[in-house]
Amino acid sequence: MITAIILWSNISAAMNFALTHGSSHAKRSSGMLTQNDSAQSKVSCAEALKNVPAIKVGMQESEVLSLLGEPGRRLKDVWSYSFWDCVTPPQAGEQKVIGLGLVFKEGAVTKIEYATVDATGPAPVPAKKNEKKPSS
Repeated sequence: MITAIILWSNISAAMNFALTHGSSHAKRSSGMLTQNDSAQSKVSCAEALKNVPAIKVGMQESEVLSLLGEPGRRLKDVWSYSFWDCVTPPQAGEQKVIGLGLVFKEGAVTKIEYATVDATGPAPVPAKKNEKKPSS
């Protein structure tokens, strides 16, 4: 019985992920996502990604909404943004924010809970060619 419950919860979680994130083979583009369909603040994914570094502790909710748009999820005073569906994969040596969590208290950011980064290793360095000097 316990195995069936665990299996069902894993299947349910996988289906939720698949429905939420779509096909992993789909090409991602920065113009695909508006964080939420709220009429309050429409911010394209490209704009939001560009604005992520501007987010600071002490900012008011209205400032965050104008920079990032509506969060994908609000749990009490924690706002979560996911850029996974719209950020392009990083090139070698590049880092891109794919998720952001903000904690609010009394209408202001008190903590940047997390910033999830998609990154690759350092850019490849071309190999040096061995040049032979003419012998005298």
